[in-house]
Amino acid sequence: MKRAWVLGTLVWIAGCAEPPSVFPLREGWSGTYQVTGAFLPQVEDIKVVRRSTVAGEPGWVLGGALGESRLAWKDGVLVAEQLAGTWYAPPLPILRSTSGDEEWRGVAVTLGKAKAISGTLIQRDEKVEFADKKTPSTHVVLDLAEPGAKIEIQIWYAKGLGPIRWEHRRNTALVQKAVLMR
Repeated sequence: MKRAWVLGTLVWIAGCAEPPSVFPLREGWSGTYQVTGAFLPQVEDIKVVRRSTVAGEPGWVLGGALGESRLAWKDGVLVAEQLAGTWYAPPLPILRSTSGDEEWRGVAVTLGKAKAISGTLIQRDEKVEFADKKTPSTHVVLDLAEPGAKIEIQIWYAKGLGPIRWEHRRNTALVQKAVLMR
């Protein structure tokens, strides 16, 4: 599950049909992140692999060392049908085209094992430290609950760059942190 969240959190870079301006996504897009956490520090490359139908909408498949993710914009919300090795039904909301909150309840399937999961997406505009300056960003917090665990993922997006930073916590302990390198 931890490896799924590494790529899963990175997939917020994905934009599909009519993405908001925080996404520069297009065919050939890629991003490189310095990732630290439970594993040794490493550099992760994520890129658009191909177009695909996701949740009945035109979407994208993103790929990296940890697997593929499937994302699409549906009614102004970026949804994830798959994040690395985890499938979501219904698709998990991971970003809104406008600030606000989004509730979700469904099933996550990892390694053939299904479990109930629920959560809230909270999104606000704020400034964040990036490249030695305060940068305007869209800050997304995903608070999720699964049997025996609370998961918090925070992502900061900068206009034209996509996600510039993320932090993933499980039961308040930092699991991974990533910063955009290029």
